[in-house]
Amino acid sequence: MITKIYVSSEDSLVNGRRNWAIPKERGDFLFTALDGGREEIEIRNGESCVADFRFSSLGPHFPLTTALFPASLRQYAAGRSYHTHFSGSGWGRLARVEQMAVDPAVFPDIAGRKPFLVIKAESFRLHFPKAQLAPVQ
Repeated sequence: MITKIYVSSEDSLVNGRRNWAIPKERGDFLFTALDGGREEIEIRNGESCVADFRFSSLGPHFPLTTALFPASLRQYAAGRSYHTHFSGSGWGRLARVEQMAVDPAVFPDIAGRKPFLVIKAESFRLHFPKAQLAPVQ
């Protein structure tokens, strides 16, 4: 279950709530290329930074697909269940997180955690069909 997600467009915000009951908020995503092939992604909500990640990519590209791990999402809102099976594919590279910070008022504070595995997805296409609706019993 997704409890909060930031998206970069008003269309995604509106359609995410309507089609999948995903509680989306609008944010500004800032992508910055740093020296040595490193990158930074910052997500801002107005003047506030809600998340900031710095990482570097490692090694060769490899195919990345959800076919190995079929995925579905079930959300609940207004007495209804929203269920969808989604799929995606693209390319990935292993990555190393150098810094991560989140606003603990918005997300759980993960700054002190060390990720087990990090994959940078590139040219990734996600197919997310409209959810099947059912009453919650």
